[in-house]
Amino acid sequence: MVDSEMPWLALSPQSSQANGLLQRYDIRWVPTLIIIDGSGVTISTTGREDLTENGAAAYETWLASAGRS
Repeated sequence: MVDSEMPWLALSPQSSQANGLLQRYDIRWVPTLIIIDGSGVTISTTGREDLTENGAAAYETWLASAGRS
């Protein structure tokens, strides 16, 4: 990630943390964007698709789903 100058956090695909997340969220492909709130409650498991279909408006939908509209 550093070599690619990507500014977000990432886990090594071989790490136990990554494997735990793959199982917890039933991740089928990478990249996957899952939206969770500060308490760890899942807001959307289709974040990437949400953004593709709705652009920045997806953010408002996620906030509403989290009860923060």
